[in-house]
Amino acid sequence: MKLPSSVGSYRIIRQSELTEEQLQILRRAGRERVLERLCALVGEGRVSLSVVQARYGALMSEVGDA
Repeated sequence: MKLPSSVGSYRIIRQSELTEEQLQILRRAGRERVLERLCALVGEGRVSLSVVQARYGALMSEVGDA
Protein backbone atom coordinates (compact mmCIF):
# COMPACT_ATOMS: atom_id res chain seq x y z
CA MET A 1 0.00 0.00 0.00
CA LYS A 2 1.59 3.26 -1.11
CA LEU A 3 0.59 6.38 0.74
CA PRO A 4 0.03 9.60 -1.17
CA SER A 5 2.80 12.17 -0.98
CA SER A 6 0.32 14.53 0.64
CA VAL A 7 0.60 12.52 3.85
CA GLY A 8 3.80 14.38 4.68
CA SER A 9 6.42 13.44 7.22
CA TYR A 10 6.25 10.85 9.96
CA ARG A 11 6.93 11.18 13.66
CA ILE A 12 7.08 8.86 16.62
CA ILE A 13 3.74 8.67 18.39
CA ARG A 14 3.91 7.54 21.97
CA GLN A 15 1.40 4.97 23.16
CA SER A 16 0.02 7.50 25.64
CA GLU A 17 -1.00 9.71 22.67
CA LEU A 18 -3.20 7.01 21.14
CA THR A 19 -6.86 6.63 21.94
CA GLU A 20 -8.17 3.23 22.95
CA GLU A 21 -9.80 2.96 19.51
CA GLN A 22 -6.45 3.61 17.78
CA LEU A 23 -4.77 0.97 19.94
CA GLN A 24 -7.45 -1.55 18.99
CA ILE A 25 -6.90 -0.79 15.28
CA LEU A 26 -3.16 -1.30 15.72
CA ARG A 27 -3.73 -4.62 17.46
CA ARG A 28 -6.13 -5.80 14.75
CA ALA A 29 -3.68 -4.85 12.00
CA GLY A 30 -1.37 -7.47 13.39
CA ARG A 31 2.33 -8.01 13.51
CA GLU A 32 2.83 -8.97 9.86
CA ARG A 33 1.16 -5.87 8.46
CA VAL A 34 2.97 -3.58 10.88
CA LEU A 35 6.32 -5.14 9.97
CA GLU A 36 5.51 -4.82 6.27
CA ARG A 37 4.73 -1.13 6.69
CA LEU A 38 7.83 -0.48 8.79
CA CYS A 39 10.01 -2.09 6.12
CA ALA A 40 8.40 0.07 3.46
CA LEU A 41 8.89 3.25 5.48
CA VAL A 42 12.55 2.43 6.15
CA GLY A 43 13.08 1.50 2.48
CA GLU A 44 11.54 4.78 1.32
CA GLY A 45 13.74 6.73 3.73
CA ARG A 46 10.77 8.11 5.63
CA VAL A 47 11.78 6.53 8.95
CA SER A 48 15.31 5.81 10.07
CA LEU A 49 16.31 2.31 11.07
CA SER A 50 17.67 3.62 14.37
CA VAL A 51 14.22 5.00 15.27
CA VAL A 52 12.59 1.67 14.43
CA GLN A 53 15.18 -0.21 16.48
CA ALA A 54 14.66 2.09 19.46
CA ARG A 55 10.88 1.60 19.51
CA TYR A 56 10.53 -1.91 18.04
CA GLY A 57 10.12 -3.78 21.32
CA ALA A 58 7.36 -1.52 22.60
CA LEU A 59 5.53 -1.59 19.28
CA MET A 60 5.68 -5.37 18.95
CA SER A 61 4.53 -5.86 22.52
CA GLU A 62 1.48 -3.76 21.66
CA VAL A 63 0.78 -5.55 18.37
CA GLY A 64 1.39 -9.00 19.82
CA ASP A 65 1.17 -12.15 17.74
CA ALA A 66 -2.11 -11.22 16.02
